[in-house]
Amino acid sequence: YVDRVHIRVIKDPVTQMAAFKAGEIDFIASFTPEHVGTLKKQNEGAIVMSGKETTPMVAMMKITEPADGKKMSKDRKPHAVFGDIKVRKAVGCYGIDREEIVKIAFKGEATPWAGMIPVGTMDTVNVNDKCPYDQAKAKALLKEAGYTDDNPLKFEIITDTEKAVYNIIATVIKDQMARLGVDVNIKLVDKVTWMNTALKDGKWDM
Repeated sequence: YVDRVHIRVIKDPVTQMAAFKAGEIDFIASFTPEHVGTLKKQNEGAIVMSGKETTPMVAMMKITEPADGKKMSKDRKPHAVFGDIKVRKAVGCYGIDREEIVKIAFKGEATPWAGMIPVGTMDTVNVNDKCPYDQAKAKALLKEAGYTDDNPLKFEIITDTEKAVYNIIATVIKDQMARLGVDVNIKLVDKVTWMNTALKDGKWDM
Protein backbone atom coordinates (compact mmCIF):
# COMPACT_ATOMS: atom_id res chain seq x y z
CA TYR A 1 0.00 0.00 0.00
CA VAL A 2 1.00 3.64 -0.37
CA ASP A 3 1.98 5.47 2.81
CA ARG A 4 1.25 8.90 1.47
CA VAL A 5 0.00 10.70 -1.64
CA HIS A 6 1.15 14.29 -2.06
CA ILE A 7 -1.03 16.29 -4.44
CA ARG A 8 0.35 19.52 -5.91
CA VAL A 9 -1.96 22.00 -7.59
CA ILE A 10 -0.15 23.56 -10.55
CA LYS A 11 -2.55 25.67 -12.61
CA ASP A 12 -0.15 26.67 -15.38
CA PRO A 13 0.11 23.76 -17.89
CA VAL A 14 3.66 24.70 -18.94
CA THR A 15 4.89 24.68 -15.34
CA GLN A 16 2.99 21.45 -14.73
CA MET A 17 4.65 19.70 -17.66
CA ALA A 18 8.09 21.03 -16.69
CA ALA A 19 7.67 19.62 -13.17
CA PHE A 20 6.66 16.24 -14.58
CA LYS A 21 9.62 16.09 -16.97
CA ALA A 22 11.97 17.08 -14.15
CA GLY A 23 10.72 14.20 -12.04
CA GLU A 24 9.24 16.48 -9.40
CA ILE A 25 5.82 14.83 -9.80
CA ASP A 26 4.94 11.24 -10.73
CA PHE A 27 1.52 11.66 -12.30
CA ILE A 28 0.02 14.29 -14.56
CA ALA A 29 -3.69 14.36 -15.29
CA SER A 30 -3.83 16.76 -18.22
CA PHE A 31 -1.53 17.45 -21.15
CA THR A 32 -1.82 18.48 -24.76
CA PRO A 33 -1.63 16.01 -27.68
CA GLU A 34 1.70 17.56 -28.70
CA HIS A 35 3.29 16.15 -25.54
CA VAL A 36 2.29 12.51 -26.11
CA GLY A 37 5.30 11.60 -28.27
CA THR A 38 7.72 13.41 -25.96
CA LEU A 39 6.37 11.68 -22.87
CA LYS A 40 6.59 8.23 -24.46
CA LYS A 41 10.19 8.82 -25.60
CA GLN A 42 11.21 10.17 -22.21
CA ASN A 43 10.05 7.04 -20.40
CA GLU A 44 9.27 4.00 -22.53
CA GLY A 45 7.86 2.22 -19.49
CA ALA A 46 5.42 4.98 -18.66
CA ILE A 47 1.72 4.47 -19.19
CA VAL A 48 0.46 7.36 -21.29
CA MET A 49 -3.32 7.43 -21.68
CA SER A 50 -3.48 9.85 -24.56
CA GLY A 51 -7.20 10.17 -25.06
CA LYS A 52 -7.80 7.31 -27.49
CA GLU A 53 -9.44 5.55 -24.58
CA THR A 54 -11.86 8.46 -24.33
CA THR A 55 -13.37 10.95 -26.73
CA PRO A 56 -13.97 14.70 -26.80
CA MET A 57 -17.42 16.18 -27.17
CA VAL A 58 -16.87 18.36 -30.21
CA ALA A 59 -19.90 20.65 -30.16
CA MET A 60 -23.52 20.99 -29.16
CA MET A 61 -26.34 22.93 -30.78
CA LYS A 62 -29.07 24.95 -29.09
CA ILE A 63 -32.42 23.55 -30.20
CA THR A 64 -34.88 25.78 -28.33
CA GLU A 65 -34.81 29.23 -26.78
CA PRO A 66 -37.09 31.17 -24.42
CA ALA A 67 -40.23 32.36 -26.17
CA ASP A 68 -40.71 35.10 -23.57
CA GLY A 69 -37.07 36.20 -23.54
CA LYS A 70 -36.50 35.02 -19.97
CA LYS A 71 -33.57 32.69 -19.32
CA MET A 72 -34.45 29.13 -18.28
CA SER A 73 -38.10 29.80 -19.13
CA LYS A 74 -40.39 26.81 -19.66
CA ASP A 75 -42.06 28.76 -22.45
CA ARG A 76 -39.92 27.65 -25.39
CA LYS A 77 -39.76 28.16 -29.13
CA PRO A 78 -37.53 26.59 -31.79
CA HIS A 79 -34.05 28.08 -32.00
CA ALA A 80 -33.71 30.43 -34.97
CA VAL A 81 -31.04 28.24 -36.56
CA PHE A 82 -31.02 24.77 -35.06
CA GLY A 83 -34.73 24.50 -34.34
CA ASP A 84 -34.95 22.94 -37.81
CA ILE A 85 -34.04 19.25 -37.71
CA LYS A 86 -32.83 19.41 -41.32
CA VAL A 87 -30.27 22.02 -40.33
CA ARG A 88 -29.22 20.01 -37.28
CA LYS A 89 -28.66 16.93 -39.42
CA ALA A 90 -26.83 18.91 -42.11
CA VAL A 91 -24.49 20.61 -39.66
CA GLY A 92 -24.12 18.31 -36.67
CA CYS A 93 -24.45 14.95 -38.38
CA TYR A 94 -23.28 14.99 -41.99
CA GLY A 95 -21.42 18.31 -42.10
CA ILE A 96 -18.81 17.76 -39.37
CA ASP A 97 -15.81 15.61 -40.25
CA ARG A 98 -14.85 14.24 -36.84
CA GLU A 99 -11.87 12.34 -38.22
CA GLU A 100 -10.39 15.63 -39.42
CA ILE A 101 -11.00 17.26 -36.03
CA VAL A 102 -9.17 14.42 -34.27
CA LYS A 103 -6.30 14.67 -36.76
CA ILE A 104 -5.87 18.45 -36.51
CA ALA A 105 -6.95 19.35 -32.98
CA PHE A 106 -5.87 16.20 -31.16
CA LYS A 107 -2.97 15.02 -33.36
CA GLY A 108 -4.75 11.67 -33.72
CA GLU A 109 -4.86 11.13 -29.96
CA ALA A 110 -8.64 10.86 -29.58
CA THR A 111 -11.55 8.75 -30.79
CA PRO A 112 -14.05 10.28 -33.25
CA TRP A 113 -17.51 10.07 -31.75
CA ALA A 114 -21.00 11.30 -32.60
CA GLY A 115 -22.87 12.11 -29.42
CA MET A 116 -22.32 13.46 -25.92
CA ILE A 117 -21.75 10.20 -24.02
CA PRO A 118 -18.21 8.90 -24.70
CA VAL A 119 -17.34 5.44 -25.94
CA GLY A 120 -16.73 2.99 -23.12
CA THR A 121 -19.43 4.44 -20.89
CA MET A 122 -21.91 1.86 -19.64
CA ASP A 123 -24.84 1.31 -22.04
CA THR A 124 -23.34 3.66 -24.64
CA VAL A 125 -24.76 3.15 -28.13
CA ASN A 126 -22.38 3.70 -31.03
CA VAL A 127 -24.15 5.98 -33.51
CA ASN A 128 -21.12 6.89 -35.61
CA ASP A 129 -22.45 4.90 -38.56
CA LYS A 130 -25.65 6.97 -38.46
CA CYS A 131 -23.73 10.22 -38.87
CA PRO A 132 -21.05 9.66 -41.50
CA TYR A 133 -19.36 12.71 -42.98
CA ASP A 134 -21.28 13.38 -46.19
CA GLN A 135 -20.96 16.81 -47.81
CA ALA A 136 -23.48 16.06 -50.55
CA LYS A 137 -26.16 14.98 -48.08
CA ALA A 138 -25.43 17.99 -45.85
CA LYS A 139 -25.78 20.40 -48.78
CA ALA A 140 -29.02 18.73 -49.89
CA LEU A 141 -30.54 19.10 -46.42
CA LEU A 142 -29.53 22.76 -46.24
CA LYS A 143 -31.17 23.35 -49.60
CA GLU A 144 -34.35 21.65 -48.37
CA ALA A 145 -34.25 23.94 -45.33
CA GLY A 146 -34.19 26.97 -47.63
CA TYR A 147 -30.52 27.87 -47.57
CA THR A 148 -28.76 28.62 -50.86
CA ASP A 149 -25.74 30.54 -52.16
CA ASP A 150 -27.92 33.66 -52.22
CA ASN A 151 -29.31 32.91 -48.75
CA PRO A 152 -26.51 31.17 -46.84
CA LEU A 153 -26.90 29.70 -43.39
CA LYS A 154 -25.13 31.78 -40.75
CA PHE A 155 -24.46 30.94 -37.13
CA GLU A 156 -22.00 31.60 -34.31
CA ILE A 157 -19.80 29.24 -32.31
CA ILE A 158 -19.09 30.44 -28.79
CA THR A 159 -16.10 28.85 -27.09
CA ASP A 160 -13.98 29.67 -24.08
CA THR A 161 -10.29 30.45 -23.88
CA GLU A 162 -9.44 27.98 -21.10
CA LYS A 163 -7.76 25.57 -23.52
CA ALA A 164 -6.28 26.39 -26.93
CA VAL A 165 -7.75 23.20 -28.39
CA TYR A 166 -11.28 24.63 -28.07
CA ASN A 167 -10.48 27.39 -30.55
CA ILE A 168 -8.76 24.89 -32.85
CA ILE A 169 -11.89 22.70 -32.88
CA ALA A 170 -14.08 25.73 -33.59
CA THR A 171 -11.77 26.80 -36.43
CA VAL A 172 -11.85 23.35 -38.03
CA ILE A 173 -15.66 23.30 -37.83
CA LYS A 174 -15.77 26.79 -39.35
CA ASP A 175 -13.63 25.59 -42.27
CA GLN A 176 -15.80 22.51 -42.73
CA MET A 177 -18.95 24.63 -42.75
CA ALA A 178 -17.42 26.93 -45.37
CA ARG A 179 -17.22 23.91 -47.69
CA LEU A 180 -20.99 23.69 -47.37
CA GLY A 181 -21.48 27.38 -48.07
CA VAL A 182 -22.22 28.11 -44.40
CA ASP A 183 -20.91 31.30 -42.79
CA VAL A 184 -19.66 30.76 -39.22
CA ASN A 185 -18.42 33.35 -36.75
CA ILE A 186 -16.29 32.27 -33.78
CA LYS A 187 -16.77 34.13 -30.50
CA LEU A 188 -14.01 33.63 -27.92
CA VAL A 189 -14.87 34.38 -24.30
CA ASP A 190 -13.43 33.56 -20.89
CA LYS A 191 -14.69 30.42 -19.14
CA VAL A 192 -16.97 32.23 -16.69
CA THR A 193 -18.68 34.12 -19.51
CA TRP A 194 -19.04 30.90 -21.49
CA MET A 195 -20.63 29.08 -18.55
CA ASN A 196 -23.00 31.97 -17.82
CA THR A 197 -24.01 32.04 -21.47
CA ALA A 198 -24.07 28.42 -22.59
CA LEU A 199 -25.17 26.75 -19.37
CA LYS A 200 -27.65 29.39 -18.27
CA ASP A 201 -29.78 29.63 -21.40
CA GLY A 202 -28.13 32.71 -22.84
CA LYS A 203 -27.98 33.64 -26.51
CA TRP A 204 -25.84 31.17 -28.43
CA ASP A 205 -26.10 28.91 -31.47
CA MET A 206 -23.31 26.32 -31.10
